[in-house]
Amino acid sequence: MKASIESEKWFKQILEQDTQFGDNTPDWLMEYRNQAKQLAHDSFDRGLLPKRKQEAWRYTSLSKLQENSFYLNFDASESEKDLRLKNEWLGGFDSYRAVFVEGRFSSQLSELDGLPSDCYVGSLAQAMTKYSELISKWVGQSNANQSSIFSQLNNAMLKDGLFVYLPKGKQLKRPIEVIYLSGGEEKLLLSQPHNLIMIENAAQATLTERFISLNTLVHFNNYVTEVFLAPQAILNHVQVQQQNFQSYYLNHVGLALESESDYCGTFLALGGAMARTELSVDFKQAGAKCSLNGLYTISEEQVIDFHLDIRHGVPGCESETHFKGVVLAKGRAVFDGSIVIEKDAQKSQAHLSNKNLLLTRKAEVDSKPQLEIYADDVKCSHGTTIGQLEEEQVFYLCSRGLSEHNARKLLAMGFAKDSLNQIKITELSHTLETLIEGVLETGVKQ
Repeated sequence: MKASIESEKWFKQILEQDTQFGDNTPDWLMEYRNQAKQLAHDSFDRGLLPKRKQEAWRYTSLSKLQENSFYLNFDASESEKDLRLKNEWLGGFDSYRAVFVEGRFSSQLSELDGLPSDCYVGSLAQAMTKYSELISKWVGQSNANQSSIFSQLNNAMLKDGLFVYLPKGKQLKRPIEVIYLSGGEEKLLLSQPHNLIMIENAAQATLTERFISLNTLVHFNNYVTEVFLAPQAILNHVQVQQQNFQSYYLNHVGLALESESDYCGTFLALGGAMARTELSVDFKQAGAKCSLNGLYTISEEQVIDFHLDIRHGVPGCESETHFKGVVLAKGRAVFDGSIVIEKDAQKSQAHLSNKNLLLTRKAEVDSKPQLEIYADDVKCSHGTTIGQLEEEQVFYLCSRGLSEHNARKLLAMGFAKDSLNQIKITELSHTLETLIEGVLETGVKQ
C-alpha cells in the first residue's frame, strides 16, 4: 500500500505542474488535455498505477525512476543556439532533418530546405494553425494512448512534438531524419513530445528517429508516437534509442494501418538505465502488411523492455515480427509479444520470433511470446530462444588466429547484424554497426 501511495505522489507531482500553454491554444486541444488529466486521476482512484503485481510490469520495476523528481521544460531553450550537431549524432546521409531539444522543436538546428510545399515535417505546435482540423481529428486515435498512465501524462500536457504529413500520392526522394536531444540541463528534466505521422493514400516515405543524450545527466523522456497509414501508403521507419546509462525512456508507439498499406519498422535499443517501448498494431482494413524488426544490446545493469500488442481484426493482413537481443554484464531484457487473431480475421498471416544471446552468466532474459487464434483459416507461428555462444565456433575461430575476445565479438556481431540489414540507408546502418561494435568490445567476456 505504501508503494502505491508513493507512486501516486510521484505521478501527481508531474501532473500538477504549471503547464503555461498560452492564449493561442485551440479549444479542442485544451479539452483534450483536460480529458487526459481526468483519465489520469481516474487511474489513481482505481489503483491502476504500474506495479510489479501487474502482468505488464511484472519484470520491470519503476522504483529507481520514482526516486527522482522530474520537471517539465515549458520554456524555449536559448542554449540550443550554442549547440552544434556532432558527427556521431547524424546518420551521414542526405535528408530532411528535424531536431528537438528537450522535447521542443529547434528551427535553428533543423534543415528542411527542399521539402515539397504540400508536405509538412516539423513542429506539431507550429502545425496547429495550418493543420488544426486534421490534427484534432486524428490525435489520440491510435492504441498508443491506451497503454498506461504514462501516455495519459503525455496527453495531459501535450504541447509539441514531431508532425509529419504527406498528401495523397507524394513520394519523398530523401529520407526524413529526426534527432531528439535530451539531458542538457542541470535540473532533472522530463520531455514529453507527442508525435503524429500521417501518410495519405499511396504516399511513401522513409523516417529515421534517434533519441540521444547530450551528456551523462539523469533525464526522463516519455514519448507517444502515433502513425496513420491510409490505403496503399508505405512507410519505412527506424527508431534508435541510444541515451546514456543514467536516463529513463518510455515510448508508446501506435500503428493504425488501412487497406494495402505497408509498414516496415526497425527498433534498436542501445542505451538507458530503464528503457521500455510499447508497440500497438491495429489493422483497420483488409490487406495491410506490417513488418517489425528489433535489436537490443544490454550491458551494465540496464533494463530494456519491449511490449508488443498486434491485433488482427480484419481479413487478409500480414504481420512479421523478429526481435533479437544481445545481453552482457548484469543486463536484463524483457520481451512480451502478443498476437491476437480475431474471429473475423480469416486469411491472416502472423509470425513472431524472439532470439536472445547471453554473453555473461549474470545476464538475464524474460521472454514471453503469445499467440491467440480465434479464426480457422490462418498461417501463424511464434517462438523464442535464449542461448549462449557455441564453444565449438569460438574454438574454430581461435584456431584460425583470432583471440578468444575477438572470436566472441565476431560471433555476437554476426548474430546482431541480421537486424541491421533491415535498415535500407547504408550510411545509417554503418553508423549503428560501429556503435554496437563498441558495446561488444567492452562487454564481451574475454
